[in-house]
Amino acid sequence: MAADRSRRFMWAAVAGAIVMTVFAAVTVLRASSDSAPPVPPPAAAPAPAVATSAAVDAAAPSATPSASPSPSRSPVPQSQNPAELITGMRTTIRESVRAGQLSPDAGRELGRRLDDAAERLAKGKPGKTRQKLREFTRKLLDLRKEDKISDAVFQSLAAELAAVVRTLPA
Repeated sequence: MAADRSRRFMWAAVAGAIVMTVFAAVTVLRASSDSAPPVPPPAAAPAPAVATSAAVDAAAPSATPSASPSPSRSPVPQSQNPAELITGMRTTIRESVRAGQLSPDAGRELGRRLDDAAERLAKGKPGKTRQKLREFTRKLLDLRKEDKISDAVFQSLAAELAAVVRTLPA
């Protein structure tokens, strides 16, 4: 009985962390699509969600086989160069596919969308880059809904995505 409660609590906390991460990513993307610079508080929201999930995972181990440890990348990138951050996201995707936390097909789909965004960024088109990152976000959300990506990888990519959007030129 107590195990059922702790498991329910764990999943409720994970679901809450996912909702907060998605909300923060969508808020950041919408704020960045306006001409005004993004508001800092929503961009900082993914970091606590990652910490919350990690605390839940540490408190109650999951019986789900896809809940293997996340890639060893930092959840909040330190670079201020959007091209470098996109490269870091590609690395996260590659490591996640290798670790079995993301299917190869899903990895290719996400990678293709990142490549499109990086191409627009290299051409000096931040508006088009944001549009491609919104497509990436939609695909990421679809993968999460379909349970084709682990929570840890989802949260890591959402945090990295927020960092990319924050560093894009206006």
